[in-house]
Amino acid sequence: MKTFRREICSLYLLVVFLLIPTVTNIKYQDLIDIKSTVFLITFGIFFGCFVLYLIGQVVSNHKMGLPMPKPKELAASLNPLDWSLIAFAAIILLSAVTSRFPFADVMLGTNAQLVGGLMLLSLILAYFMLSRGAEAARMGYIYIFYASSLFVIIFGALNKMQIDPLGMHKENVVDTFSFMTSTIGNIDYYYGYSALVLMFFAAYRADMDWDWKSTAVDLLLVCCFINIWTASASGVYAGLGFGFLALLLMSLSSFTRIRNLFWLGILGGVGGLVTEILYHFKPVIYYHLESEISGKFQLHHFWALLGVASLAGWLWLGKMERENKDFDLMNRLSTAYKPLLFGSSIFMVTIECLVLFSRRVQDFTGRTFIWDDMKTAFSMFTLREKLIGAGPGSLDFALLDLNIHSPEDLYFLTAHNEIFEFWFLLGFIGALIYISVIVCFFITYYRSVLANTTADVPYYREMCCCGVLFATFVGQAMTNGPYPVTTIIVYTVLALYRRYQIPDEEG
Repeated sequence: MKTFRREICSLYLLVVFLLIPTVTNIKYQDLIDIKSTVFLITFGIFFGCFVLYLIGQVVSNHKMGLPMPKPKELAASLNPLDWSLIAFAAIILLSAVTSRFPFADVMLGTNAQLVGGLMLLSLILAYFMLSRGAEAARMGYIYIFYASSLFVIIFGALNKMQIDPLGMHKENVVDTFSFMTSTIGNIDYYYGYSALVLMFFAAYRADMDWDWKSTAVDLLLVCCFINIWTASASGVYAGLGFGFLALLLMSLSSFTRIRNLFWLGILGGVGGLVTEILYHFKPVIYYHLESEISGKFQLHHFWALLGVASLAGWLWLGKMERENKDFDLMNRLSTAYKPLLFGSSIFMVTIECLVLFSRRVQDFTGRTFIWDDMKTAFSMFTLREKLIGAGPGSLDFALLDLNIHSPEDLYFLTAHNEIFEFWFLLGFIGALIYISVIVCFFITYYRSVLANTTADVPYYREMCCCGVLFATFVGQAMTNGPYPVTTIIVYTVLALYRRYQIPDEEG
């Protein structure tokens, strides 16, 4: 029975990391539909098979005379992250059932990029099935994530140069290249996805020896940097900033990781150099970049500064290692570790608060018009809606119902900030619970990873990758989301992270 359970978990991971990012359609909304449909069908099969496994396990235990686990035992196996996700599922369901808007639309998210109550509840349920069912020692999902990421990033780079080998733009509107990119879709979410990929594999590369596998990862990272240097969405840098802080904190426990951090900077410089060369052959890659952060970085050759400085640091650390001075460096860094951790935490919270509440920063993000409409609508909500929200996936419905949007302005809208999204859709209670999910993750990440060393913690490297990806997601979600691909991947990574925390004998 355990083999059956592990195999269905592996098949679910195969679809999440390989099929969903790469499945495509030539029209933007059809692209979103097909990805959401693939996920819901996959989850339905996964759930059905897992129920069959549980039934088989109960029958098997009964025949062997083994007792059923008691509720107290089950509750004791849950950690704060588990409880916060259970509470999040409860508020999603309560808000959906009591919403003034059609239940089917609220659950399916028909006017919210299809990230409605059904997808969120399915992902939370999948979190518990995967975290108790996947085989922690099997890392095959990293290879399929690598393959799909390389596919998506390469075709995104080609689209940036207005090369369309998949034929995705031939039946779309004029200027579609500035809106729809690769198999992910909207450029904001494409670059958000690129940030997740870049930081996940940067963390994975941190402990790798020099061999063909590390070279393959370096190739993907350079491709990611080429996209980042020409990103048509400045919000990607928030994700990279948060992800880099998480990567820096995990790197400070090992001299090898610190040196590989400088290697990452060298790869960033190489990516910028390649972009500079491509520019001379395809100037269109700078299309609409005059006002973007990436355009300012690239046109002022920031990539050269990054590459040269990183190369100097990398060579200096190599010299220290040859002279056996690496031990002294690590001792000095260990003294600065806790202040840096505290400062990083304060920095992340401050940035999020500025995005949410500072008018000047809001104007810089370009999302102000959405957030202002939401604030106006929220002030018109009933007490029930202020507490538990309008219902998942109902942002457009609420703005239309309150005459803040006219019917011709109605479109598939998200808040472009995860906290704003759940504050509006799930109320004050839902927003607080969502924040508790983030806080509980980083608390357990600190206790399980940052406060320990690789020698102390099984699957340390894998948990680092998950933690860096989640930090990147929190950063890019300040100006993006929710969106099916990134949402599905992040909840799946949370489940894998939780699985690594559970001793193998319990799985």
